[in-house]
This record gives sequence, C-alpha cells and structure tokens, in this order.
Amino acid sequence: MPKQSKKHARPAAGKGKGAAKSAPNATAPAKARRPAAVRAKAGPAKPSEPAKAPPAVDVDVSQPLPYPAWPTDRFRREETAANTMGYFLMRHCRDEALARIPNDASDATRAAVTDAVDTALHNVMDLVEGFWPLSSGPSHRVEVLLQVRVTDNDHRAIETVPLEGLDLPIGYWKWAREDDFR
Repeated sequence: MPKQSKKHARPAAGKGKGAAKSAPNATAPAKARRPAAVRAKAGPAKPSEPAKAPPAVDVDVSQPLPYPAWPTDRFRREETAANTMGYFLMRHCRDEALARIPNDASDATRAAVTDAVDTALHNVMDLVEGFWPLSSGPSHRVEVLLQVRVTDNDHRAIETVPLEGLDLPIGYWKWAREDDFR
C-alpha cells in the first residue's frame, strides 16, 4: 500500500532550528557582546520591531532529496545519504515485510509483527553503528560498514558516501514512525 505524501512546514533554508550551528559567525548581537559600561554610554536602546519568522516552506519529507539537491556541507551530505538509504530500507524491507501480514490478522497480531520487524531493522542499524562488539576469534573483531554509492544511469560511480557516526538507530525511528526522510 503506497504511503501518502506528508508535508511539514519547515523554515526557509538557513533559518530556524539548527541554523546557528551551521552559520560561520553565529554569535550574539554586537550590543550584547560589548561590556556594560560601553553599552551604557551608547544611550537608551532604540525600540525595534519584533523579529519576524521566515516564511514557512512546505517540504515533502516523505521522499528523500534528489541527488543534485544534496547539501555540500559534509555532515549534512552524509545525513542526506543516510536518509536516502533509510527511505529504501523502509520501502523495500519494512513495507514489504508488513504487507505480508494477513488482512484478517487481529490488531494485536498486526502490532506484534510490526514490533518484530521494527526491532529487527533497528538492530541492523545498531549493528552498522558498532553498538555490539563483533568478535572474530580471541584476537580480532569485525566491523560492518555501510555506505551509499551514487551512480549515473549507466552504473558509473559518481560519489560514495560513508555512513558512520550518524546515529542510524535514531534515524530508523524517524523513518519508521514519522515517514520523514529529510
């Protein structure tokens, strides 16, 4: 069963939650940084208009960003690649597994199967994140690495993005519960 498109109002690019983290010179306004004695000499503060929020932009979060629109910032690019992978994990693994629940299954059975599928896929994300030490004998360990490779239509690699340190298990719940891939 296809998912309905979900739209969330998001602040315009570079504005709102998280913007201060990415802005290169995100600091307090100049008056707040000056010593109190200097601010006192500057005279009374001028009345100002209340800050206006940037206009909300409808963003369809139920689809990952297309590759040409991926951010150039390394962390955001890796996060976008992870969300793209998460989209296909949900569509080709979770949705297909849940589609096998018989139509006449009780709500309790449906909930138990959904919980089992979510636990299994969430644990795959834990595995990839290195949550569990994976022994390969008394002197060795193994790590499971995940990456997203972008190719052109002729299957030529354009870019390979490693998915390490992105907290994929938390991303899993955003994908599964909110259908949010942005």
